[in-house]
Amino acid sequence: DFFMSEASHHVHSMSAEGLKNINKSTYEHLVSDIMEARSFLFGARACKFVLDLLQSPGVEEHIHAQGGWAPVEAITSTFYNLNLHEGSENEHFVQLREVRDLTFTLEDVNQKLEQKVEHCEFCIRRLRRKFNIKTSRRSLAHNLKLHLAGEKGEHFPIVVAMQ
Repeated sequence: DFFMSEASHHVHSMSAEGLKNINKSTYEHLVSDIMEARSFLFGARACKFVLDLLQSPGVEEHIHAQGGWAPVEAITSTFYNLNLHEGSENEHFVQLREVRDLTFTLEDVNQKLEQKVEHCEFCIRRLRRKFNIKTSRRSLAHNLKLHLAGEKGEHFPIVVAMQ
């Protein structure tokens, strides 16, 4: 679960004036909770994006026209079997050694995380509404607003089939 710290629970009962004068300890706990939630959402959204991309009709057509996934799987399997992936900036490509298994895994992860993603997004929206107050640019509350606003830009593009 997200936003389980005492600070996250306490902040919802605070007045606007209390939020403006938030102490450093509460601020640090809230920042930690926000960063944990944003990291989770970023990972879950990345999984969904890769799944959507792999299942996109345009990608499927292109891969089929190139002879299927077999050449990609062969290269990435060799990369994996020779341990060339360890420490490489291209380490993630070894996930393509069995695309069908990767797709099944991503479908499973996406399904299991769907409700958690919705709950996490709800918690961030709720906290964002709570901090929808006028603050000094130098205040801790203003910095929290920036942390919360940063999540809005962490969405992946929607995969659209091109014809």
